[in-house]
Amino acid sequence: MKRLLQLVLLVVCITVLQGCNTLKRDDYVKTKLLSKAELIPKAEFQFTLNPNTPIDLRGKYSHDRSVDSVNVLYYGTPVTALAQMLSHAALTSSAKEGKLAEQQLQANESVEPIRRTVKSLTNQALLNGHAGYVSGLALSGTQVIEVKPIFFVNQEMTEVSLTLVAWINAHNFSEKKSNRKNQKSKKYHNIIKVHASPITSGEINDTAEGKIKIQAHLSRLFTSAIDSLEKDVSGFYLKATIPQTLHIGQGSKKQFLRGNVLEHSCKTIVVQNLRKWIIRYPSTQITNLEKNCS
Repeated sequence: MKRLLQLVLLVVCITVLQGCNTLKRDDYVKTKLLSKAELIPKAEFQFTLNPNTPIDLRGKYSHDRSVDSVNVLYYGTPVTALAQMLSHAALTSSAKEGKLAEQQLQANESVEPIRRTVKSLTNQALLNGHAGYVSGLALSGTQVIEVKPIFFVNQEMTEVSLTLVAWINAHNFSEKKSNRKNQKSKKYHNIIKVHASPITSGEINDTAEGKIKIQAHLSRLFTSAIDSLEKDVSGFYLKATIPQTLHIGQGSKKQFLRGNVLEHSCKTIVVQNLRKWIIRYPSTQITNLEKNCS
């Protein structure tokens, strides 16, 4: 009986600690793809978002969530020690959440000029008459994909990227459920990232012309993401490819990405990373692949 109690306490402890270690970031999801039987034909592809929501544009930061650790000695009965452990884990998780929030605020302040430029723009500016868009009023009884576009700007304000969060709710989805339970209530959940060529300083100004240029830039990123989303849910990306390491040269920095090349054209390279996220790059940013311009 004592061993059973210890086992139960261990399982509870591990479960809660895992929850504490899962920080709340709306630009990160655990991928869940459609089965072959659930794939959506191109002719039936539909997506929706709230057109009246202001465009979400944020400063890009490193997501450093490390906090100073403190050695804690747990004492007392197993139940008492467990309570102390869970309390410490909750405090640590809260500190990490606070650090991420602070980093985001600082990053936003660094890109305030471009945030002012898009301040009056809503998601309606992204749609550009897209044929696949349907309003929220037409959601019932259809496999409509809900999307949330989040734009990120680097600190130098030379690069704007898009993280498009996309999902299809299952029939047992409920607004009252926790995020973790609703993760299991999704038929499809993925991220489409789009990187673009650098923007110029002339595009970042709070004038009518500046707003038009930035709006066009954001709309192009959104259209590219919707194109890859449509291909992801229709099965276009199911073709077998060989994983490889890609060299990504962005400015003076070089990064390495392990993934599968899904599309390779003269202008764009589309990659699926190890998380199954879809990432689009200008072909000039992948330095170890030749341009496919034939």
